[in-house]
Amino acid sequence: MIPDQPTDEATVPCLDSPQQLAEWADSLVAHHRRHLDSKTGPVRHTSPTHPAGIDALSAARTLRIWDDLSAGFTSLQRNNLLVCGADPAALATAFAAALQGGYLLSLTTRSITPLEIAAEMALAQVARSLVSESPRDPGKE
Repeated sequence: MIPDQPTDEATVPCLDSPQQLAEWADSLVAHHRRHLDSKTGPVRHTSPTHPAGIDALSAARTLRIWDDLSAGFTSLQRNNLLVCGADPAALATAFAAALQGGYLLSLTTRSITPLEIAAEMALAQVARSLVSESPRDPGKE
């Protein structure tokens, strides 16, 4: 999820709202769209010295994002924006794993579509864990 990424896009902003998470995910997808558009041919490699082809710097950045996401979801929970019983650590793990998997598939296929789908599905999962801002009026369905 991280290679060739500027530092400001490799960190998750302090999450005060679900909208900030969506904006960050959108900027991540946009960055990788530009990155994929600037390359040619499918990428299919692994490094014998690094598990799954991830170098130490990329692994450290991925862990930082995971930590930032955990802190962000914990902040959302403290602000009563997550439903009772939502696990901030589990949300962060699922979100990071979805983006990492989408990124790997995007690199392999040279298509941004897998990362776009992964981001959309991760955001949809988060949305299911959010407290409704306003109760739905049953008479207006």
